[in-house]
Amino acid sequence: MATTQPPAPASGAGRTNPAGPAGDTDRLELSGFTGRLGHALRAESQTRAARVAALEREFQSGGFLRDAGQVSRALVRETLEASAGEKGGT
Repeated sequence: MATTQPPAPASGAGRTNPAGPAGDTDRLELSGFTGRLGHALRAESQTRAARVAALEREFQSGGFLRDAGQVSRALVRETLEASAGEKGGT
């Protein structure tokens, strides 16, 4: 028993391009975007590392003083906002 396969469609056959006669020239290029994203993430990481190092020096010198009540309120608020976001589907 021989199997037959349907012929391959001709280039562009059965396709329409509402944007115009460009045909099969649509492309998606991510390399530029991913490069920019990687650069932004590295810059953010470096900024964060510098901030953590500064806070560490401040803590070690005894200058890192925070209001415990303010810190606890901020933690509770952040937790509640995160919880609300999960319930909202975000």
